[in-house]
Amino acid sequence: DHPELAGAWYNLARLYHDTGRIAEAEPLYRSALELRTRVLGDENQETVGNAQSLAALLLDAGRFAEAETLETRFGLTRSSDAPATH
Repeated sequence: DHPELAGAWYNLARLYHDTGRIAEAEPLYRSALELRTRVLGDENQETVGNAQSLAALLLDAGRFAEAETLETRFGLTRSSDAPATH
């Protein structure tokens, strides 16, 4: 349960996400987010950044409702060029 492990998962997820490998990135983002939430808390900057990256991935995958749930939980705001969920 060390935050550095979450950082490694997150960095690999970013690499996969940036190269279009969404199916491989998602479980890594989720594992990193779960660990960071447990160890650092919901309001920690790294936790929130992780949540924002996972929400972006979900938007890229067309999973708008899931992204919106995550955005609401972590108080995230979507950029004006992102699709609306309704």
